Amino acid sequence: MAEFAFIFGGPALPDLEDPGQDYTLAVDFATNLSLPCVGVQWRVPDTAPTGTCTAALWRVSDQVLLASKTFTVGVGGALLTVSFDAAVTVVAGTNYRAGVYTPNRYVATTNFDWPHTDDPLVAGADNGWLATELAFPGVESGNAANYHVSPVVDIPSGDGDGVGPRRVSRSAPGRDTSARTAGRHVHQTSLGRSP
Repeated sequence: MAEFAFIFGGPALPDLEDPGQDYTLAVDFATNLSLPCVGVQWRVPDTAPTGTCTAALWRVSDQVLLASKTFTVGVGGALLTVSFDAAVTVVAGTNYRAGVYTPNRYVATTNFDWPHTDDPLVAGADNGWLATELAFPGVESGNAANYHVSPVVDIPSGDGDGVGPRRVSRSAPGRDTSARTAGRHVHQTSLGRSP
């Protein structure tokens, strides 16, 4: 198995803050294969959020929370992968939302060129979902925002389906950028800045 996530590139707005406002920020996606979703990947703001964050996965049709994991961020500006305690199977052709609840800081690229496909993951044209609390992100941003959140799925290696797995990056050379969650390790990778 190989872990796979959307490849969005760096955010245009890497360090946003709305004082006193919490958000759940999400991407709406589907897959063209039924696969285990093992977690969520998020580009952390340059200034790390204070307090506890939560990675979550919802099924859109009934807004059911399928998995979540709380975590704290150790290093700002990193690409963070949070693993759920148990994988959840995402069914091909079904819409889901992978999101991150952040208490005070976030990243975004407005007017992102949706839809976006990194086979087998597909994010549709209607994207950039949020809520102003830890809840199902049911409000569209209105500016086609990409909050740089992605599901992380496991793709079987060598199954003959033509999908070439890309491994989710786990660490940057020479830099320990790890954070901890209730006994489980969270992995962060530093990203290069791009305008």
